[in-house]
This record gives sequence, structure tokens and C-alpha cells, in this order.
Amino acid sequence: RKDMYQEWRGGTLPRMLEYSARNWPDNVAVRDDQGDTTYATLAQHVQRTKQGLLAAGILPGDHVAPFMSVGASWIELFFAVTSIGARLVPLNLTWVDDEIVRGLDMTDARYLVTGISHRGESLLDRIAPVLVELERDDRSNSALPRLEQVILTEPVPGGERWPDLATLSAKATTAQDVPRPKPDDIALLLLTSGATSFPKPAMLTHEAILAGVASYADGLEAGARDVFLHCTPNYHVGGINTMGLTLMRGATLRLMDWFSPEAAMQIIDREKVSLFWGFDTHYLEMRRHPSYENYDLSSVTRTMSGSNPATFDKIHEMGFGHIGGLYGSTEYMGSQAFFPYRDRFDIERMKYS
Repeated sequence: RKDMYQEWRGGTLPRMLEYSARNWPDNVAVRDDQGDTTYATLAQHVQRTKQGLLAAGILPGDHVAPFMSVGASWIELFFAVTSIGARLVPLNLTWVDDEIVRGLDMTDARYLVTGISHRGESLLDRIAPVLVELERDDRSNSALPRLEQVILTEPVPGGERWPDLATLSAKATTAQDVPRPKPDDIALLLLTSGATSFPKPAMLTHEAILAGVASYADGLEAGARDVFLHCTPNYHVGGINTMGLTLMRGATLRLMDWFSPEAAMQIIDREKVSLFWGFDTHYLEMRRHPSYENYDLSSVTRTMSGSNPATFDKIHEMGFGHIGGLYGSTEYMGSQAFFPYRDRFDIERMKYS
């Protein structure tokens, strides 16, 4: 375990998944409300999705922008795109209208892969301005001159004019292949800004992502028996880190497509979640919920916490023996400082870390 950070120097994201599928084929890799997916099955689904993307014309170096909820299909798309050598540009699911157009334009996205709905709202309605630009007779005057195609994650009535990933993957009977990506190839463009301006893309290579992920995995001492409750957006660096460190270690990634305090407590109690990431708000919303006393959260032994000393005592009183305070930035793939599990008995230092 102490060598994990060095082990993934010179690695790539698809090789990481292959490693996990080979070493823990029968472990549950991804669990959501639709069911469980083992590592072996996840690797098969990634290959199927990859063939669908190649059939759609996606090539190494292309920028592919997902606009979709966190679910098993997101995990499959993430590894399928990066295995082609294309670059992911996850879009913020809170964006509307011109924000979506602006995000696609500034990242030179050629393909938009959109889910159907999120939190009961139609994502197809949200991308209506994008569809208007694509349907212009004269694309030279379009606000999105480089965008070539919208791909749906699944077929929907009335969406027949756009290809969907499920059908593309099912019809891709002839296997295509492309050169494997290299460690220093760009895999991800994460849009980040703080709160002062419109987000701008931070470019992250395969190796940079793996180095950041491995540092968190080491600090948490994550292992193949762990269950990580993932309630972080896929367009945030925390969502990439928690996904990656879980799948790097053969653990189970328990997905929530958005955070609900009572739903999170139900999952922790029922499924014996051992790892959790959240800002102090996530923890305190659970603590302040009227049903808090009804749930046993003691299975959570290690955490990642974007909080501060002012809220530490309240979170510690919830019974979490390790509060992994962290500070990071998107450009550095998350971790610039993280309080590790091995130092958990130094309460004072953990509070002010």
C-alpha cells in the first residue's frame, strides 16, 4: 500500500480499471438504485460503450462533454472516453441556456453526451439552445461551430433524430481499436472558478489524475472491503477523486445522484458504508435532520471533509473517529493537504489540519 502512489506513476485510467477487473473481478465495483455491477462486468460495459463511441466517430483528442447525472452509465462513459484517448469535459448540471452554450464553446467540445433527466427535470429541455445551434442551416454563424453531434445516453420517444449510446453500442458488431492513451495525454478538462467568474478549464493528464487519486487512497487506507458513499457531482474534482480512489482499490462505489441527508443516512446504516466525502454542510445536514437518531452511522470509519475548525466538534460528536480535513484545488487534482487516517488519534491536530 505504501508504494501505491509510485506504482501509478506512468499509468493511465484504462490500465487502472483493467488492473482492478483482473484482481477483483467479482467484487461489486458500482452500486446504485438500479443494482450492482461487478468489476468484471464494468470492464465489459466500458468496452461496449467504447465501441459505441467509436462508431459515433469519436477519435483520440476529441473533446466529449457529458451532461448527465451520476450513475453507472457515467462511470462507463468516463472510462470508455478516456480509453479512446479522447478528453472528457463534464458540464455543470446547474447550468442553464447560455451557460451550457458558453461551456461547450470555450472547451471546443465536438460531442455532447446528455442524460435524459436529473432530479425530475428534463435535461433535453435544458439543452434546447444547443439543439438550435446544431440545426442552423449556416453553421458558420453558429455559437457552437465546433460541436458536431449530440448523443443521448438512451433512446427516448421524440429523440429519434439524435443517436443514443445504447443503440450505438448494441449495433457496434465490428470491434474497432485506437492506440492506447499515454500517461501524459490529457484525459479531463474540469471547469473551475471559485465564486468570482465563469469557470475555465483545468487540463489534467492521466498520470496527474492517478497521482491525486492514489494520494487520497493512501491517506484513507482504502481497501477492497470498503464501501464509499459517493454523493459528489461528476463535474467537481471531489467526484473524480472519490470515484477513482474507490475503483483503484477494488472497493464498492455506492452512488447517489444527488445528496439527501436522510437518504444518505439510510444507505450508510443499511449498507454499512465505511468511507464518506463531504463538506461540513453534508455532515451537519445529517446531524440536524429530525430522523438522525434513528440511524446508525458507526460503520463510517474514514472520511474526507472539506470543513474548518469551527464545525469540527459538531462533526466529531457524530461519532466519526477520523475526519480527514483536506485542502486542494482542481488544478492540482484535489489534494494539497489531507489529514490521514493513521494520525486519527491526534485529535487536536486533526481539528486544525
